[in-house]
Amino acid sequence: MQIISAENIDFKYNGEKAINGIDFKINEADFLTILGPNGSGKSTLLKILARINDIQTGSLIVNGHYIESYESSEYAKFFSYVPGDIYTPYDFSVLEIVVMGRAPYLKWWEDYQKKDNLLAMETLESMRISHLAKRSINSLSSGEKQLVFIAQALVQNPGILVLDEPTSHLDIKYKMEIFGLLNKMREEKKITIIIASHDINLVSLYANKALLLNKGKQMFFGRAQDGLTADNISRTYEIEDTSKITAMFKL
Repeated sequence: MQIISAENIDFKYNGEKAINGIDFKINEADFLTILGPNGSGKSTLLKILARINDIQTGSLIVNGHYIESYESSEYAKFFSYVPGDIYTPYDFSVLEIVVMGRAPYLKWWEDYQKKDNLLAMETLESMRISHLAKRSINSLSSGEKQLVFIAQALVQNPGILVLDEPTSHLDIKYKMEIFGLLNKMREEKKITIIIASHDINLVSLYANKALLLNKGKQMFFGRAQDGLTADNISRTYEIEDTSKITAMFKL
C-alpha cells in the first residue's frame, strides 16, 4: 500500500529554493533514510511532511489524501514528527512529556486517563528509560531528551514516524538500541519510518529506501542498496576521493 507520494515538490526560503523538484513514493512499512550534507534540504522536507512548512509547488499525497486536506487533529492520529532540536520551556516530568503524545485522541474537554499513563510507562520501559519517568525534562542530557521525545512520538501510535537526526546526541549503544526498536516496530506494527541522518553506516543496516539530497536537489531515490554506493555518496557530498568513502562507510 502506497503511503506517501511526492511529485515535483519545491519550497523557497526568502525567494531561494531550499527544495527543488523532489519526487518519491514509499509504501507502508518502508524505512526511508534521507541523506545529504548540511543545507541540503533534509529538515525542510521533513517539515513539509509534518505540515510545519506549507507545500508551495507540486503535490503531496499522504495516506491517500492531499496533505493540505487534513485537519490538524486528524493528521496527528497517524503522523508523528520528532525534530532535531526540541526546546521545552516548561519543567514537565518525563512521564508528563510522553503522555502528551496521546493528545490527538482526546476531546478538548478531556484529560489524560489512566490508560494513557500506562501506555506512556510501557513505552518508556520498552526504551529502557522508565527510571527517568519522574525526572524533570530540563534536568536531562541532550541524549536523554532525544529518547524521551522519541517515546512521546511512539505513544502517539503513528502509522508514519518521521525523525530528524534522532541519534545525534546518543552514544553507539543507544543508537543501536533505538534503531533496533524502530525497526522492530516497523516490522510488527507496519509503521512507515522516515529518518534524516548523517550516520550512513547505521541507516544502511535498516533502511530499504534512500533519498539523497544536495542543495535541495534530488541526487537519488530508490532502493537503499542501490543508492548507498561510493559513487552516489561522492556526488551527494561532493567528495572526490571515493576510496576514502569506501573505507569510511564500508560501501
